[in-house]
Amino acid sequence: RNMFNTGKDRFLFGASLKYDVTDWLDITGRARIDYTHITAEQKNYASTLGLFAGDKGRYYNNTYITSQRYADVLANFHKTFADGAFSLNATLGASIEDYKHRAILLGGDLTGVPNLFTLANMTTNKSQAKETINDQTQSLFATLQLGYKNMVFLDVTARNDWVTALANTSKTSMFYPSVGLSAVLTDIFKVDSRVLSFAKIRASYAEVGNAPMRWITIPTYPVSDGTPQTSTYLTSDDFKPERTKSWEVGADVRLWGNKLILNATYYSSRTYNQVFNPDISSTSTYSSLYVNAGRVDNKGVEVSAELNQNLGPVKWSSNLVYSRNRNKVLSLGNAVQTGLKTDLRTGMQYEYYGNQSEQFRAYTNILAVGQPMYVFYGYRTDGIVQSLAEGLSAGLSGDDAQPGEFKYVDIYDGDGLETVDENDMCIIGDPNPDWMASLGIDVSWRRFDFSIFFNGVFGNDVLNTKRFDQPSNMPMRWTADNPTNSYPRLNANRQTKLSDWWVEDGSFVRIQTMTLGYSIPFSKKDAARKIRLYVSADNLYTFTGFEGYDPEVGMTGIYSGGYPRLRKWTFGADFTF
Repeated sequence: RNMFNTGKDRFLFGASLKYDVTDWLDITGRARIDYTHITAEQKNYASTLGLFAGDKGRYYNNTYITSQRYADVLANFHKTFADGAFSLNATLGASIEDYKHRAILLGGDLTGVPNLFTLANMTTNKSQAKETINDQTQSLFATLQLGYKNMVFLDVTARNDWVTALANTSKTSMFYPSVGLSAVLTDIFKVDSRVLSFAKIRASYAEVGNAPMRWITIPTYPVSDGTPQTSTYLTSDDFKPERTKSWEVGADVRLWGNKLILNATYYSSRTYNQVFNPDISSTSTYSSLYVNAGRVDNKGVEVSAELNQNLGPVKWSSNLVYSRNRNKVLSLGNAVQTGLKTDLRTGMQYEYYGNQSEQFRAYTNILAVGQPMYVFYGYRTDGIVQSLAEGLSAGLSGDDAQPGEFKYVDIYDGDGLETVDENDMCIIGDPNPDWMASLGIDVSWRRFDFSIFFNGVFGNDVLNTKRFDQPSNMPMRWTADNPTNSYPRLNANRQTKLSDWWVEDGSFVRIQTMTLGYSIPFSKKDAARKIRLYVSADNLYTFTGFEGYDPEVGMTGIYSGGYPRLRKWTFGADFTF
């Protein structure tokens, strides 16, 4: 019996029309439609376990309809002036993008005839919902590139978006411009050198707008069981689009006939009016709060070097990329409005980020003024308590002072108490890496070819929530016969605090891919000219000191276990005809 049935119909349409007004002006119109209709059924028969079906069975019937429409009109201008010394390429356009999604979700136990899976034979006691989404963006935009003798280029863009997500705000649209200037120095100064083949410098400035999440500018009251609820979220009086202002400078250099290619970029960006969802008082009549405030800065550098050099009969090509980024939260808005908390020891203002961890009964990450994003906030530890007297002298009490427990550190003296409490919490780690790098190498010799790609992340902290519940480390726990200072005792009733004991260095270098191939040529008379046999490995090996399965986690740096990353071997053959 097939319990799950899913049907999907999809319709795609695209068209374009171009009209050449003159040899330097054309008008182009484009349109595309993507329509999807999905029906999904789940049939739990009468013999199904009672947890999943009623006495006569249970039926789920869901329908999803999604349509995406896009259309634009472009006027393209291409012209040269002054006997070809100047070139002008420009585009003026308008576009509209419309997204609609409808879903009806029904599910419940069968009421009359067993195993008759129809809407007329069911009650919607398990699922009854309707989803409706309609997003639309209308835009005007223009681009312009002015060139001088293919040596100097000025690029200017401007765009204005009218977005439905900005409904009920004073900012009904977003305008964001950009300007860039680049110059090929080797052409300007007519450099004729066997060493310096090409040199280019570039600089640009850009602004980007980002509308808030749909619906949060218009608070609504949910309806449950036909009854409107009295609680909704609290939003800002005047939401503004999130805005990022950035600039960058860079250089591109090629040496010895493109044998060595160097690229370097320095960038800086400032993001304003970010949307935060801070904690709200439990006595509030609102369910949550959205605040449109704050500023985050990013600065960084990216450098790459590509080497193409033959070593006798061996062809060698390699590419090394290095990147470094520093971010800092400079503002989280008004402390009263956003409900910021204050670290009494340092005066640092912060708010919790993400969801509470059930394991620690606390938030793991914070956004703090003057600090990188998503730092870990908890207690410091000084090993493991070895005796009750040691625990009490450290300011611990109750079960926390018992031998074999974490020895949390009292670092706050402002309360005049030699006890460990919430005022002793501090920043205990930073999930942002110090730098990242990758290296790709391609080598070929006669009929053999070999390639390998490394990528690495360095200097980031990872919060390993599984550090003490793995079979590999439980035997190392503290006991009276093994008074270790590294692992606590087994204690199912422990009220574990978030501390630096759970924070590890997440640096790693991974052999991402490696391929070895061998090519066999054939005679020109054969149908195939060449066959290449190869073996390839993905995720071959990871060099790391991290104790979990995989140090590569998300931006918040939380490792929650799971399965090891898949290693894949591929054996194949490529035919050339």
